[in-house]
Amino acid sequence: MNIKDDQFAGQVEIWIDQEELNRFIEGLLKAENGEVEHISLRAISEEELEVTFMDQRMGRYEIAYSIKNRRYSRNRLIETTLK
Repeated sequence: MNIKDDQFAGQVEIWIDQEELNRFIEGLLKAENGEVEHISLRAISEEELEVTFMDQRMGRYEIAYSIKNRRYSRNRLIETTLK
């Protein structure tokens, strides 16, 4: 997944369960008919990725997301989170 947000850019590898992806797509389709207010997508390891579409009105959504990348450098754990 390539990410660009203002001055932040990067790439992370995230795994999403097929059933979770299907549920998310189903939610998007229902949202077109005004049937749902919140639609979320989470990675298999939930702390790595969470995206939530929150219905505001008139077909517009506020999108909240959190993407976390963990890596080791010189035997130290480094976590980077973008929200």
